[in-house]
Amino acid sequence: MRAESLEQESALEQAASAFCELRPRLFGIAYRMLGSAMEAEDILQEVWLRWQNTDRSTIENPSAFLALITTRLAINVARSARSRREAYIGPWLPEPVDTSLDPTLGAERGEALELAFLLLLERLAAFDAFERSRARVHHPN
Repeated sequence: MRAESLEQESALEQAASAFCELRPRLFGIAYRMLGSAMEAEDILQEVWLRWQNTDRSTIENPSAFLALITTRLAINVARSARSRREAYIGPWLPEPVDTSLDPTLGAERGEALELAFLLLLERLAAFDAFERSRARVHHPN
């Protein structure tokens, strides 16, 4: 009985260690999806509870599993938040979050902004080409 208790305790410590190691990344995922540090923290609490109750021996990649759970929970919260914001009159802006303590979060945010900017440039270039071709059709020289 005592050996089983020690084994369970060891498994829980390993689960906590894996979760704590991935926590900054998971927070970054939830925060970027929701724009609210408080909602991101709520998501992480729910992820931890699910991680505790999961048969971790069947999980091949804990990082991918935790990221998937975080993403799915954040999508559910975002859908719910969207319906709540539909009744709100006024602008919705994400809460600022201090990334100075976690360089990984800052790097992930920088990478996300870079990708968003490149996507914007790509779409603007396509739109500009469309406008030029349309202008040639309507105003041939």
